[in-house]
Amino acid sequence: MSVPAQARPAHGWGSTGAPDRTLKTGCAAYNYHYELTPPPGDWMFETFLLDPNKKRVASGAFLSGEDPLKGKSYFAFCSLNTVPGRFTIKAKLTVSNPDARSGWLKPATFKLRSPR
Repeated sequence: MSVPAQARPAHGWGSTGAPDRTLKTGCAAYNYHYELTPPPGDWMFETFLLDPNKKRVASGAFLSGEDPLKGKSYFAFCSLNTVPGRFTIKAKLTVSNPDARSGWLKPATFKLRSPR
């Protein structure tokens, strides 16, 4: 996944995370959390889950006025087309005040182990 030119690192704007766990058989939801500290203005927050092969397997979106600055959500995907290993949460925050600025938060990783 390439980073658009207008999106720069914005590690101070927030964070994401998820615990290590076991890959469930079938389709399932996997919780993650986020905490944002955006500059003043309206914001849009996007999350992207990448599998160990760096393939995007799920995503999420949040908006100021609709979603809290700190919360929990989940990624839903199926084990049939997902490999166990280290997953990466990439997150982009866009703020308009009145100009739009975008930035990438520091990526977070977690492991999904094979079911036994």
